[in-house]
Amino acid sequence: MAKFGPPIEVQSLLSAEMSLFTSCKSKSPTKSITLQSYLAGVRSGKWDRRVEAVRKANLDAKANADRLKIKLPFIKPSGVFSGLKQTDFIKHSGVLVIDLDDVDDLVGVREILPQHNSVIAFHLSPRGTGLKVFVAISATNSSEHKACWSLVHESLGAFLPSSVKIDQAPSNVSSNCFVSWDPDLWIADDPRVPFLPSCLTPLSTAPEKEKEKERDTISEDSMGGRHSMGGLGGKSHVTQSVNHEHKKVLRSQSRRRREAKAEIKKLNPVLRRIYKQYLGNRSVVSGERNTFVINVFPPLYCVVGTEVLIELLKLHHQKQTGIWTTNIGDHMAQVHSMIESWGLKYEGNLADPERVRYSDLGQNMRAAFRIIRDLCGQVETAFMSHRELGFRLGVAQSTARDYLRELQAIGAIKKMQAGEKWTSGRKPKATEYRWSGTEPFTELLP
Repeated sequence: MAKFGPPIEVQSLLSAEMSLFTSCKSKSPTKSITLQSYLAGVRSGKWDRRVEAVRKANLDAKANADRLKIKLPFIKPSGVFSGLKQTDFIKHSGVLVIDLDDVDDLVGVREILPQHNSVIAFHLSPRGTGLKVFVAISATNSSEHKACWSLVHESLGAFLPSSVKIDQAPSNVSSNCFVSWDPDLWIADDPRVPFLPSCLTPLSTAPEKEKEKERDTISEDSMGGRHSMGGLGGKSHVTQSVNHEHKKVLRSQSRRRREAKAEIKKLNPVLRRIYKQYLGNRSVVSGERNTFVINVFPPLYCVVGTEVLIELLKLHHQKQTGIWTTNIGDHMAQVHSMIESWGLKYEGNLADPERVRYSDLGQNMRAAFRIIRDLCGQVETAFMSHRELGFRLGVAQSTARDYLRELQAIGAIKKMQAGEKWTSGRKPKATEYRWSGTEPFTELLP
């Protein structure tokens, strides 16, 4: 049964270094590049013309395609090398590439692969008929690499349709991966669990009856996507019924993540930007959901309305399905509790003139107050359009305009420069405001 290590951030895997060679005639590498740099080249079309020539030739004569393919640059994805041979190995990257050759249902397999918690990335092969699959492993030398390859081969072999064939060559740590072109390549955006070679896994001392029990039970951790995926197929010792249930769980988790990503893409541009800045760009670690929420809540509370905040944190939780095991009900209960407690704390931290103004406002007006105050706290004056404030509050543009007028009426903000509507040949301009909420009320009276 495959063994897995603790989750590792994708960014650390993408930073792994590997050797790049100009062609098969090269005796030494051109340079070392990161996996991220290589994948960026595949996506952007750095080698598109040469790869397209291979794919075109493959339609006519495979021999011609072979001749063109071996002239392509290639990487040694499993690490840094001084030369072409295994004896030239210097340092392992923690990455192993699996070749899926001549896949009949490329679309279907591309939909399945992201569900495997150890797959980092994948892209079309140079011929365009297969896939190169990058997998996280915990190996430091050639023997550990080979042991991990066996586990990966078993796990993916059971996970994928039986018609998909896995090339044997990558079992060697010095195997090559020719560059390709795939604008639709996939890269994981959540932590991955690396395969552990058998020499790094502790020996079990459990009685035989306990071992049998383990084979027939899916642990809470594995259901959460944090540990073993050895139960993905009949090649392991796990029963077929457990295998079926585990696959159902993985499919369900993947579906919820896809749904969340789709909903995030549907957000208006303002909220997509805010989601990325305050939530999407932060690392997510299994078992640290509470810490994450505590850290992101205060700044997010000051840039959007409470209803919008609730929706963003709900979508973000759904996107972490399989990483965070806290159910959505408990997660949202914490969010609502923090809204209440932070509301009191925020008001208590305001200066006296601000607190007097703030205490008399309704919920959405309070949110507008926080948003403008936060923006003006970063710069002397802030630009805010009715449209953007409406998006942040989840209200109509006309309602947002009324809120801004009311903030001016109570002396919380001063209009420094009026905005300009969109006209032919000229872009719109948001109105410029300065925060004046700390000024005493007496200065505002006639």
